[in-house]
Amino acid sequence: MKKVLFGLILSFVMVACTEKSSDCGDPESTNCELVLMDTQNHFLVGAVYNQDSIRLQVGAHQINLNFDNGTIIFNFAGLDSVNSSDYILKLNNEDYDTLNLTIHKYVNACWSGYRLDSLSYNNKIMVNITANRFEITK
Repeated sequence: MKKVLFGLILSFVMVACTEKSSDCGDPESTNCELVLMDTQNHFLVGAVYNQDSIRLQVGAHQINLNFDNGTIIFNFAGLDSVNSSDYILKLNNEDYDTLNLTIHKYVNACWSGYRLDSLSYNNKIMVNITANRFEITK
């Protein structure tokens, strides 16, 4: 009888611990999208800047970049250890810019995740267009 009771209690605890809380919501995307544009709203990546020459690094750490229709995309998950550091965005051999990201790691009942709280471009705070998408006029 004790084994059955123990088994029931253990089963209840396991089910309770694996059920997601309805308060968790969906995890936020950890991709940041940068759209570089000129003053006439023309995309610069792919036109002025060749995506093969674009690099992003923080300290000695090179950040992997992806590109989609003139948009620079990178994942900031796990970069909270270099929070508020200067990221160097190398667009070509002569054009370098500085990004500064404030990343917040959070933990809820379902998962841990990362949120991009702010992004500055050459010391100017950028306003996101949607979620983690920023349009930058050069």
